[in-house]
Amino acid sequence: MRKIYLILLAMFLVGGVGPAWAAATGSKRTVVVGVTLVEPFVIKGKEGAYRGLAMDLWDVVAQDLGLEYKVVELDLADLLNAVKAGVVDVAVGPLTVTSAREKEMDFSHPFYHTGLALAVRDHLAVGWRETFRHLFSGRPMLVLFAVLVGLVLMGALVWLAERRANRDQFGDGVRGVGHSLWWAAQTLSSVGYGDKTPITLPGRVLAFVWMMASMVLVSLFTAVITTALTVNHINQTVRNVHDLLEVRVGTVAASSSETFLTKHRVDFARYPGPEDGLKALGHGDIDAFVFDAPILQYLVKHQLDDAVKVLDKTFDPQDYAFALPNQSPWRKEINAALLRAIHGESWREAIYLYLGDAAVPRAPVAPK
Repeated sequence: MRKIYLILLAMFLVGGVGPAWAAATGSKRTVVVGVTLVEPFVIKGKEGAYRGLAMDLWDVVAQDLGLEYKVVELDLADLLNAVKAGVVDVAVGPLTVTSAREKEMDFSHPFYHTGLALAVRDHLAVGWRETFRHLFSGRPMLVLFAVLVGLVLMGALVWLAERRANRDQFGDGVRGVGHSLWWAAQTLSSVGYGDKTPITLPGRVLAFVWMMASMVLVSLFTAVITTALTVNHINQTVRNVHDLLEVRVGTVAASSSETFLTKHRVDFARYPGPEDGLKALGHGDIDAFVFDAPILQYLVKHQLDDAVKVLDKTFDPQDYAFALPNQSPWRKEINAALLRAIHGESWREAIYLYLGDAAVPRAPVAPK
């Protein structure tokens, strides 16, 4: 809440703009607009100017109503609190209309309909990099170390048992130790060329023990390697909402997707913004990231490499709208201007510009 009080103080210092729609400056009224940066709906340019799908729409509405506005940038949780407290006159961005939020604030008519989506790692694109990462992870290396230790230990013991009675095959000194290690490796791999064979009783007992241990070690090593190489395929089973119960999930704090995951009893990690969550997904810190479909699609296309993809199916339908304090006297006026804006061809062109042709709403086809 400290940020909100600072904003209140700043507004009074710069001209007395209070919690309600403010006084006129010349022939125009000035309002305080709260935003949270979420591309492509609210984007901050290099010179500090704000643009984006929602911000451009609000600019059209403000011009229609003859409004001037000051922009206050907050994170999502603080923005919603600012609306509830009446500190900002309107919040602009991809704000989802929910029943819980409706109890604490007002909303304009929806301007965009969408849903939640799943972003997952594209393991086909990760390729050899991901394969080697799993192959040289802790467990395979631990098993390989155990195999090498067993091989060296057994080779040394057989050499000690055979070095005098079987000089032709195992011999003395460093050369004899090398022959023993070669025999242990042959036995472990089940190749067994037959050029080295223990002839003493202790040597043959050790050889029998090593044969049995080799079968266990080889089977264990094969199982661990197979598991490591197929872990990508196992992770790729994140195909729908039900799979989220079995994997590591992330979402944006205080978002409608957090409410959805909590309702469905899915454990998840919270991130400040979608960019942070997608980066964590790309690094392998989580297995799936849940957030609004158009935002995920835009960020994956424009900011990330091929290691992350967004699944086609959406769920939990969402409506974006402008948020206003409860009982805002300007709700009807905003709604009228908003409806005029979103039913024009320029709105369809804006959607195409930011989100592509697939996101543009299709006009209904008249029955023949």
